[in-house]
Amino acid sequence: MTPPRRLLPAVLMEELVEDILLRFPPADPARLFRAAVVCKCWRRLICSRDFRRRFREFHHRTLPLLGLIYRFRTIPGSWIEKTYFMPTSFTFRRLPSSASISDWNAIDTLHGRILFWDPAGVPLTVSPEGPPLKHFIVWSPSGVRMLPLMTLNAYTWSAALVCATAGCDHLDCTSSGAFFVIFVGKDATTTSAYVYSSEQDAWSEPVTMEDRRRDVSCVRHPGPVVGNIVYFTCLGSIEKLLAYNLSKQQLSFISLPACIDYFNSVLITVDEGKKLGFATALESKLSTWSRDDAGVHDGDAVWIQHRVFVFDKLLPSCKLSYRYHLFAATDNPGVIVVRGQDVLFILDLKSGGATKLLEGSAHSSILDIVPYICFYIPTTHGNL
Repeated sequence: MTPPRRLLPAVLMEELVEDILLRFPPADPARLFRAAVVCKCWRRLICSRDFRRRFREFHHRTLPLLGLIYRFRTIPGSWIEKTYFMPTSFTFRRLPSSASISDWNAIDTLHGRILFWDPAGVPLTVSPEGPPLKHFIVWSPSGVRMLPLMTLNAYTWSAALVCATAGCDHLDCTSSGAFFVIFVGKDATTTSAYVYSSEQDAWSEPVTMEDRRRDVSCVRHPGPVVGNIVYFTCLGSIEKLLAYNLSKQQLSFISLPACIDYFNSVLITVDEGKKLGFATALESKLSTWSRDDAGVHDGDAVWIQHRVFVFDKLLPSCKLSYRYHLFAATDNPGVIVVRGQDVLFILDLKSGGATKLLEGSAHSSILDIVPYICFYIPTTHGNL
């Protein structure tokens, strides 16, 4: 008589299952989706905080690029624009939307959230003769949050999403955690910063900096948070970075190398040593730089050029252009979306690999791009 087989202890079985699930590629969320519906035990395991942390640690915090949120000019040469989502992962086809995003402008993303600006969201009761009102929305897989209206006389501005959990290492951040929205704006004489707190559901009083110089004319895309400082790129006769210190509540400008000018597209990055850096593209080449010193004195910093990527070697069959536009998510600036005149592709700064998305005139009407990067489980309507 054959003796009955001994079953492994349940705890050991769960450890083996978790060890297998940790090896699922983060860029293919459908695999975790299928595993989550196998049984309640697996679903509970996948949705747990401990698994979320281990999954990110196992994959070296490398969040997958699931798609691009982009503004598209529906008729070339017209002013009619709509916002769309372009999936870059085969198994992640669309945002699980609880509201239409077509009329909103995407600004930034963080841990599965998306910061939008609604140009048409001002109530009709507001006098058209008064100061302009900014209407922001924070979208997440679990819902939509309308931020209080704010008033600011700024002709150029940008905003960034920032995690608000004290001491957070961002290994188990979710779209349900506390967050800040950092708004920076500039008029002819003053640069101002406002901070929205999700816990208080209110905007702070402004932090201002007098600035009558004309070398900065436009505040542009947000960059990553380095320490307690949020960075933004600035366009003008001299390229600069605008820094807002969350702890000290201070604004300052940081100069870039003199070789960087209006014709370069500048994108803020962070190198593997967590140092502030930037990438710039011009004439079929992308160069990465990092700041040499930890401190900045009077807006001056020492920059070192690290790597140079040659586009015609990465994409030998593509028609390249003179100028490029660079886009990246603030929580993963190592994956850059590059848009040229006739090509749209993804560049991984760590591996040096390039993935072509579009070629030819198909993307000629695409305007701003915000990459959507997160760990996501469709079944739970949440993100890892």
